[in-house]
Amino acid sequence: MLLLPTTVLCALFPANSGVVQATGKTFDAEVLSIEKPTFVAFTAPWCGHCKNLVPQYSKAAKSLGGIIKFVNVDCDEEGNKQTCARYGVQGFPTIKFFPATKKRLPRDYRGERTAKELAKFGAESLPQTAKKLTAEALIDFVDAV
Repeated sequence: MLLLPTTVLCALFPANSGVVQATGKTFDAEVLSIEKPTFVAFTAPWCGHCKNLVPQYSKAAKSLGGIIKFVNVDCDEEGNKQTCARYGVQGFPTIKFFPATKKRLPRDYRGERTAKELAKFGAESLPQTAKKLTAEALIDFVDAV
């Protein structure tokens, strides 16, 4: 009997992590075609820093999942390499934040790779939807009610 070595490929993020695994084919639908702010981690399964990112990124994804989407792209997968190149990924992990704007132009995340700092950056990047009223407009509003 001849035993051949086999390679078992598995996703860096487990299914229950709160992190969506995007591919070159699904990236636009998962990230660009939605109105939710999105973090995207561009990773490689052999990368030690990427493995260290998993628990913190997953924790942030679970705590902010209803507000901010968390996505991972495995840049080692052949079908994903073009997407990684399109966003200038040269090292791992590369984390980008896609704000909830029409153009969805990403910003590089350069902060600490902790759930707390990811959450802080995400919260600070949320759009400000409250309208600032002048005193006169407020009085007019109150008088109308």
